[in-house]
Amino acid sequence: MAGRASIVGAAATHVGKVRDHNEDAHFFDADLGVFLVCDGMGGHAAGEVASALAIREIGAAWRGDRLHEVAEHWLERGTPDARKQLIDAVRAGVIAAHRAIVAEAERDDAKSGMGTTLVGAMIVGGELVFAHAGDSRAYLVRDGISMQLTEDHTLLARLLAAGIDVDVTGEGARFRSMLTNALGIGEECKVSTFVVPLADGDRFLLCSDGSASTCPRTRSARC
Repeated sequence: MAGRASIVGAAATHVGKVRDHNEDAHFFDADLGVFLVCDGMGGHAAGEVASALAIREIGAAWRGDRLHEVAEHWLERGTPDARKQLIDAVRAGVIAAHRAIVAEAERDDAKSGMGTTLVGAMIVGGELVFAHAGDSRAYLVRDGISMQLTEDHTLLARLLAAGIDVDVTGEGARFRSMLTNALGIGEECKVSTFVVPLADGDRFLLCSDGSASTCPRTRSARC
């Protein structure tokens, strides 16, 4: 892709000390500039089905010809309409994954209620385009300063945003795990999207709440 930043990446995942199977899934292709992390939930084994479906559907869409075309159009034109088409194409890949998970859950009762969180990023020129749903997170480290880029889609985050004082060390801690948005849950998935301009040496961390992660690092914001 013309004008794309030079990227290196790495990924790791672990089942942890609580569960007996890993419901996290990830994918990255530093050459294409596509990075995805999903954290599944919903019954024994169903969570890992949901996260795997999401990785498959989003990965295919984000690496497909349609998104490549609109990305090139944005880089060539730089118009507000071209930018909207790019964001819409990124979001469409996530919505396709949401619908695939819903369809599979309807087909198999054992998978009813399954879903997955998502945090994903795609390099377009000198920018990183993000898509997010749930409580998986994206962080940026720039000039030695770390900052969280995403806002958790949880009941706790909503309560805190509304100015409600929540004791997260006591009973309020349970609100942290109550998702208000995820792929496969409900009729509609609300996909948060945003764009971060890249600077030389930027590091980004995409991780689930269980710390499965993929970490792209920019070698240069210019090609």
